[in-house]
Amino acid sequence: MDQGVIAALKCRISTRKVNEMLVRGLAGHRTFKSIDVGDALLWADGAWADISEETLANCWRKTGLLS
Repeated sequence: MDQGVIAALKCRISTRKVNEMLVRGLAGHRTFKSIDVGDALLWADGAWADISEETLANCWRKTGLLS
């Protein structure tokens, strides 16, 4: 089950990170030096909220435990 959820979470975190880096880069900030742990935690929190119930259900279904 973990593989599907972890992959979905990593994808969403990466998307948030790239978006933030683009926004900061266009604003003239040094993107890598200005990102901190707080930013990463916010991205992870938002990414987890974006994981759909369908994604979780599919992961559980693939385990075979719910048949």
